[in-house]
Formats: sequence, C-alpha cells, structure tokens
Amino acid sequence: NKWVWLVAGMLFVLLIVGFVRIRTQLLHHQKLYLEKEVIGRTLQLAAKNEEIEKKNTQLGQTIQNLRNAQSQLVESEKMASLGILTAGIAHEINNPVNYLKGGVFALEKCIDDLLTIESQTHEAWELAVNGLRKKKIIDQTGLLDKLDGKLSELRNKLDYNLVIQEYKDLLLTIKSGAERTSDIVKGLRNFSRMDENNFQKTNIVDAIQSSLILLSSKYKGRVQIYQQIDKIPLIEYMPGKMSQVFLNLLDNALHATPDGGSITIAIKMEGTEKIKISIADTGTGIPESARKNIFDPFFTTKDVGVGTGLGLSISKGILDDHHADIWFETSDKGTVFFIVMPVEQTIDTR
Repeated sequence: NKWVWLVAGMLFVLLIVGFVRIRTQLLHHQKLYLEKEVIGRTLQLAAKNEEIEKKNTQLGQTIQNLRNAQSQLVESEKMASLGILTAGIAHEINNPVNYLKGGVFALEKCIDDLLTIESQTHEAWELAVNGLRKKKIIDQTGLLDKLDGKLSELRNKLDYNLVIQEYKDLLLTIKSGAERTSDIVKGLRNFSRMDENNFQKTNIVDAIQSSLILLSSKYKGRVQIYQQIDKIPLIEYMPGKMSQVFLNLLDNALHATPDGGSITIAIKMEGTEKIKISIADTGTGIPESARKNIFDPFFTTKDVGVGTGLGLSISKGILDDHHADIWFETSDKGTVFFIVMPVEQTIDTR
C-alpha cells in the first residue's frame, strides 16, 4: 500500500508538472501570437496614420489653393469692375474733352474776329479824330457819316452780333464739358478707395451717382433711369466697396433691360435705424432654374465670356460685412433687388 501511494503521488506530481509545462507553452504561443498581432496592427495603424497625414497635408494644400484661387477671383472681379470703369471713362471723358477742344478752337476764332473789329474800330476812330483836327466844324457831319458807314460795313461783314452770341454759346459748351469732366472725376473718387476697409459716414447717394456716371454710356439713349430718393441721413459704410455693389447691380439691370425700358432706383428709410434701397428693371426676369443659385460664385445667366459669375457673390459678401440684407423679387415683367442696411455700424456688430 505504501508503494501504491508513493507511485500515485509521483504520477500526480508528474501530471501537475506536465500540465504546467503544457500551460506555459500555450501561454508562450499565445504571447507570440498576440505580439505578432500587436506588431501587425501597429504597422497597419502607422500606415493608416501616414495615409491620414498625407491626406491632411493634401487637404491643407487644397484649402490653401482654394484660398489663393478665391483671392485671385476676387481680384479678377475687381479687375472686371475696373474694366467697366475703364470703358466708361474712355467714353465719358472723351466726349467732354472733344467739346473743350472744339470749343477752344472756335472760341479762338471768335476772339480773333473781335480783336479785328476792335482794331479796325480803333483805326476808324483815329481817322475821325485826325480828320476833326484838320477839318472845319462844318465838315464834321460828313466825316462822322463816313465813320458810321465804315463801322456798319465792318459789323455787317463780320456779323458782330452773331460773333457775340457764338462766343457766349461756346463758353457755355466749354463750361458744360468742364463740369461733365469734373463729375466723372468725382465719380471715380469712390472707386479709388476700393481696397479701403474703413467705414465712413457719408451720403450713400454719392456711391449710386458715381456708378451711374460711369455706366452712362451703357444707358444713354437706350434705357431711362428714374430716381425716387427720400431724405435720408448720412450712412456709415465703405464707399469704394458699396460703389462696387451698386456698379454690379446696375450693370446687371442694364444687361437685363431691353432698349426703351427703364430702371428705377429708390431709397427710403426703413424704420429709424435702417435704409432700404431698391433697383428695379423692366427686363424679362430671372429664370426659375436660376433663382436658387443667383448668389452662388461662378453662377451667371449671361452668355459665356460676358460675365464672371462673381459679381453678385462678391456683392453679397460686401453687404454681409456691412450687416446688410439683400434679396430679390422677379417676374416676367422685371426684377427688383432690395438692400436693407443699418444707418450706423455699431461697435459690437463690426
């Protein structure tokens, strides 16, 4: 019995040792397997991270490229606006300059004629004075008759009264041309500050009038412009940028308005702290398919090459900076764009 228990005890010990060894080997194999899994997963995660970093880099570059493209497009739209300005300037300044040149030439001739009259009149009076000194008093009447005849002959020959009237007309023409040139230069002042970001309290009508001056070659003799402007206070806004907004809206309205049509510009108070501006044309309206996207960048209803599709988008951005709202109403009888903007830009909303 003793040996049986001894053998049984040894077998039990061997069984435990074998179980421990088998268990240890299993744990070792599991450890190796888990280490391989961890290494594999780590490599996968590293690859994923590298891919994500690469995509983030590409995305960052894409965003930067888009920002650069946006900046270039904004500059492009500004240049497009400047193109409109250049065309308007070339046409508008050329006419008054021609008036001035032609007026000065004709005025010079009139002055020469007047100087001729003055010179010959002086000679005639000298003749009269000398004759009076040499002749007797009884001969004065005959001499003065000769003098009157010579003066009448000169006046009839040069049409003295007509020369004087032409002189006045030419001066009026030159004055009109000079005033027109002055108006154009005044209209350009707002656009010379297009890149300024400073709010200034000034008359909003000036920005509209400057745009009309520069677009006058597009509507004179073709489209009638009506203005319904109520008494409004000075408005705090960025003159150059708001001029660009009005230039875009008016140019679009002119493009949509057929010959013989009209555009009506109205400005009135909206309550006590805001003004409402409307620009209405008598075109055929905005198509239904285009109404939802009218303020989207690159969207345009104009023919290819006529517009960039950025005018309304940039205008909306400028109005957002002014805390102003813009919307439109359209039908087959025309389109009206509305702008409501604050009279003053308060510090907490700038």
